[in-house]
Amino acid sequence: MFDLKKFQEITALKAAGALNEGKCPRFLVADEVGLGKTRVAKGVIREILKRGERALYICPSLALA
Repeated sequence: MFDLKKFQEITALKAAGALNEGKCPRFLVADEVGLGKTRVAKGVIREILKRGERALYICPSLALA
């Protein structure tokens, strides 16, 4: 992926995989502050877009988006 740390990449792929397999309609990533949830979300969206599907990302600020 794009400069994700290994644990972030694993999380993004696991979330995207669960969404792809229809196991769940949504996926929540929660951890301590500063571990890269925004980066994981970008990784999940990238995987979803690779499959030709649409993604909606609601972001609290334009700087993060």
